[in-house]
Amino acid sequence: MKKGSVILVLLVLVVPLFAQSEDDFRVTLTSDNQGVVIASYLGKTTQVVIPSQIQGMPVREIGSNAFRGNFSGMTKIVSIVIPEGVTKIGPTAFTGQQGLVNVSIPSTVSEIGENAFVGIGITEITISCDLSTAGRGIFASCSKLERVTIADGVRIIGAEMFTRTPLKTIIIPASVDRIGAGAFSETSLTSITLPQGLTEISGTMFRECKNLISIEIPQGVTRIGGQAFSGCIALTSVTLPSSINEIGDWAFSGCSSLITVEIPDSVESISFTGRVGDAFSGCRKLNLASQATLRNRGYTNRF
Repeated sequence: MKKGSVILVLLVLVVPLFAQSEDDFRVTLTSDNQGVVIASYLGKTTQVVIPSQIQGMPVREIGSNAFRGNFSGMTKIVSIVIPEGVTKIGPTAFTGQQGLVNVSIPSTVSEIGENAFVGIGITEITISCDLSTAGRGIFASCSKLERVTIADGVRIIGAEMFTRTPLKTIIIPASVDRIGAGAFSETSLTSITLPQGLTEISGTMFRECKNLISIEIPQGVTRIGGQAFSGCIALTSVTLPSSINEIGDWAFSGCSSLITVEIPDSVESISFTGRVGDAFSGCRKLNLASQATLRNRGYTNRF
């Protein structure tokens, strides 16, 4: 696996960092007994520098819940430096550390667990590592996160990675060819440029993005998953490429401002169930031409 780095960036005053002693960490051995897992933080310093070795053995992993901020007695940290050599950050490792605004993750990290940084106080993120083994919701519910830059070479944006954040701006390189379900759901995006290599709009990818006004889906996308745009109440238009052949359940349901939609001849399957939950149910502002297009395709429900 290609290894890179994740850099979380926030413009703050530079403050000195102080390395902790070995006694500030409760540790265990890795499964191969060749390294150390940080099981929990026992120290009181809010600016944490994890040592590269403990008792002469290399630190290899940050364990699940190791720095979880909503655990009783856990120090509320504001910054952390993880040493080179660490390869894995476990699930919910930093969940709930709302004051954590500065994180340094080394290039050696190749696996990040589910919800690892949920609810931290970061405002800007630059991602440049291979996230193919990243868990769900890594940065979900970061209540201050507004800007994300993803470096060229990254191929995957994980499921629910930025859900429930106030994300307004994201730069996605052409190298990205897969974006997981719910990756941008419930964010503050108003527009987004999707990479040309994408082949699917995953289910719930933009669900409840209430500020999303328009989107152009790139040529090459063949499927729009269930609830992909459901509840996008500001969405007024959508451009579907001729490569689309499937539109899933509830894909555009509740898009109450949607005015125009053109269904290309390539589409073979649209979810028309005759009940609430149809792909275009609740799209009450669709113009007559768009309504006619859908009726001719078999849509019978109300708009």
